[in-house]
Amino acid sequence: MIKLKDLKGEKPSVVKADVLACLKCEPSLPAFIWGPPGVGKSAIVAQIARELTLELVDLRMYLLNPVDLRGVPVADLKEKVAEWLTPKFMPKSGKGLLFLDELNAAPQAVQAAAYQLIYDRRCGDYILPDGWSIFAAGNRAEDRALTFEMPSALRRRLVHLELKPDIDEFCGWAMATKQSPEVVGFIRWRGEDLLFQFDPKLHTRSFPCPATWEYCSRLLNSGLKVKDSNAHLFAGAVGEAAATEFVAFIQVFGELPNAEEILWEGKTKIPAPKKDAPDRLYAFTAALASAASRAPEDKKMDASKRLLKYVTEQMPPEYAVKTVKDFTQTPTYQKLKKALAATAEAKVFTDKFGPLIQEA
Repeated sequence: MIKLKDLKGEKPSVVKADVLACLKCEPSLPAFIWGPPGVGKSAIVAQIARELTLELVDLRMYLLNPVDLRGVPVADLKEKVAEWLTPKFMPKSGKGLLFLDELNAAPQAVQAAAYQLIYDRRCGDYILPDGWSIFAAGNRAEDRALTFEMPSALRRRLVHLELKPDIDEFCGWAMATKQSPEVVGFIRWRGEDLLFQFDPKLHTRSFPCPATWEYCSRLLNSGLKVKDSNAHLFAGAVGEAAATEFVAFIQVFGELPNAEEILWEGKTKIPAPKKDAPDRLYAFTAALASAASRAPEDKKMDASKRLLKYVTEQMPPEYAVKTVKDFTQTPTYQKLKKALAATAEAKVFTDKFGPLIQEA
């Protein structure tokens, strides 16, 4: 079984920074993001396009034929030559990212058609506009995914980056995108073993990875109540073993102190779970961070201050820091960041836990 510590590669923020470095070159350097299934390769490129307000053309290369890149030949009988009609999906103007996803899953004839496009920024008569950059991604051969050997002539045209998932960054992303706190708490508790658990030697239908945990979040955020009759839905997303633990964890989640009452209504005397119950504490950290981020508009500042005060006074240091780290990834915190930093609650928290935050 492959664990995070066994994987080569860098966490998403590092790979994103590497892609941005390639993008800033003049002209931009084409890069290939390698990684196992479901770790967020295409999500990094899409996020960069959104943040830089660039157009994104996402091509699934295994669906294309060589002619789909070069264009369709049309005879010019007067000149007795053939012209190539450029595919409509290829960029014609503006600025953006041309993303060749699953490039190494495409047959070698399609990969060959990409040679000139990647290196010379043209393919036949088509020329990629100056404002566009090329990036690509794909699974590794050892992942037992659909792949074809990438010819050396194509490999040398790319800057190769390798991505691996990271617990802190996954939980931060989950909070920022309003994923379910149950998933965040569970991953915080179970750690790397269940954030990503994929063995290419086992032909399982599903397995835990960032993408499939996001499926579980969607199910819970849709209002689904977990019970015996629908537990198979989670097994269908992350596999039976992971789902069994996750469903049991959700039951624990339902027995926690009410985070909304603590932060929204100011019932801060409600005790936190005991230190000898780590599953409950991890669940509670996610519940608190989520409740603070979801507070009604007129209660957001009070809820945020209560969060800092509550974890400072009631939570063990490790869990207090994790709670606040997850909260800092939310849109609510980003909106209140400056004002919150000036509060007495923030000062007390920083004085007590500041060094821990820097180490985390």
